[in-house]
Amino acid sequence: MIQSLSWVHKVCYVYHLILGGFMTSLFYSLHIICLCIIFLASAPPTALTQESTSLSRITMTGVGINQTPPDMAQLSTGVETRGKTAREATRANSEAMQAVIKALKDAGLEDKQLKTSQFSLVPEYIYPRDQNGQSGPPKLTGYRVSNQLTITIDELQSLGTLLDMVITAGANQVGTIRFGLKDPSKAADTARQKAAADASRKARLYAEATGMALGRVLSITEGAVGVPASSRARAEALAFQAADAVPIVSGQESVRASATITWELISK
Repeated sequence: MIQSLSWVHKVCYVYHLILGGFMTSLFYSLHIICLCIIFLASAPPTALTQESTSLSRITMTGVGINQTPPDMAQLSTGVETRGKTAREATRANSEAMQAVIKALKDAGLEDKQLKTSQFSLVPEYIYPRDQNGQSGPPKLTGYRVSNQLTITIDELQSLGTLLDMVITAGANQVGTIRFGLKDPSKAADTARQKAAADASRKARLYAEATGMALGRVLSITEGAVGVPASSRARAEALAFQAADAVPIVSGQESVRASATITWELISK
């Protein structure tokens, strides 16, 4: 049959045979690929995650505590005055507080180390009683003015001398002394390292006791990191004498951290 065709028809016939075979092969290949995809999609999930779910693991929580001496302190001091009028009480208070601030600046403290933390002007009354013991109308007796100053220092060895100085200058109130850290993040990082070491120590102990060894770390979760509120020492002005520096002991600041770590357990 093909011999009776012209050469043009012969070329078209051969081209048709080749193209038809190619399309058939392509269709077959696509069919195989689709079957593979369906097979993989229908495979149970455990077949793909068997390695991760069959791992032996151990989880341990460690605690780290870092004890470090404080490097700053805040002292609350102030002046309280009374007067028959608000103006009189305020003027007396301002004069006394100016003397205190001057003494602090003469000692080398800067404005950024001084902060007014509280100021109040309060009327004072008495409540007289008549002969029958009944309370009468309140009677104004005067005014009370309080001005509180917060002082921040980083030379803790001079804290006792500073207390003596403000009392000598006219302060008649000394409240709370707070010790703390200028940069608690450094102390917290040391506590974190101790927490990780503590978790590793305990995990290794249990692993060795069961004939296993620690493998790679699978997860790390940080717990609470406790930078405590500044420790306090309370001092009453009336207990001080202006003759000597007041003895002050700063102690230690405790920073606590915890971490939960999971390891893979492997055979020795």
